[in-house]
Amino acid sequence: MNIQSLTRWMPLGVLALVSTVVAQTATDLHTIQYKTYQGNRDQFTVEVPQGWQVIDQSPYSNTGIIAFYSQPIETTIDRDPVIAQQQHQALIALLNDMTSGRLPTFFAERYEAGKGMACNGFDARAEKKKVKTFTGAAALGRKPKIVGEPEVVAVDFGGCRGLKVTFSAKIEHGQTMKMQVYTAAVDGLTYDFALFTEEQYFEQNLPWFERMIGTVRLTAAAQAG
Repeated sequence: MNIQSLTRWMPLGVLALVSTVVAQTATDLHTIQYKTYQGNRDQFTVEVPQGWQVIDQSPYSNTGIIAFYSQPIETTIDRDPVIAQQQHQALIALLNDMTSGRLPTFFAERYEAGKGMACNGFDARAEKKKVKTFTGAAALGRKPKIVGEPEVVAVDFGGCRGLKVTFSAKIEHGQTMKMQVYTAAVDGLTYDFALFTEEQYFEQNLPWFERMIGTVRLTAAAQAG
């Protein structure tokens, strides 16, 4: 899960979203209605709160990052350069809220599975490689410092046997971030579903994340079963 790459795929032009729904907060997510997200149903489905928005990094590819988040975005860009700059700054602020955890958000990433990764689980070498990927500089930025030992648990996820990896890390600029990622592999692809927040926002976001994780269904796993 390369959280750092988020800043490279949120230019104004790719935000083709409808911004007409009232945002939800972390405190009311258990009182609202959920719906099944089927925008990538050939790969997976997941239940998300009504009104949540989606950004797909690569809508015409079977790989890449998808962000699910609770705040609508205004995407009409004004021709006035001063106003357009203000709108751009507002989007950057929104991105910061997404990646800090102030705005309820989770991320799904799909990419080619490595050796030893399959629907029936990860072998020891593949598990070690996954943890190294999640906790390394490619995912967290330059010189991340992992706090303690990552907690790695084998879990059933999406119809496969996968992993749940939870850890804290000090990253650039001194923030302590906490991440929980569920990962599984099937039909040649790995699926990571991650909650990544500043440490202070993690516990308030965890209940709704776990609620949605329990609804993930990997399509290839269901077809194989």
